[in-house]
Amino acid sequence: MKPDIRQFNFYSNHNTFSGSYGRKNFLIVPKDNLEVSIWDQPVCSGLAEFTVKKEFPLTQEGFDEMSRWLGEELERGK
Repeated sequence: MKPDIRQFNFYSNHNTFSGSYGRKNFLIVPKDNLEVSIWDQPVCSGLAEFTVKKEFPLTQEGFDEMSRWLGEELERGK
């Protein structure tokens, strides 16, 4: 099962998105790249200690790769 995230055009317009999946939380920040952070504490992203961070190109292909990777990471230890 994949996390519920927005489509690529949302991020290409430089919109930030956060969500949760099971007990894990994630934040997607589009800058020059798609910056993705994951944490498992029950706190907001501003207070979180990220357990995983990764960047992907801000392209449709980078978004597709990020979407697959994020789904796999969130499934781990769910």
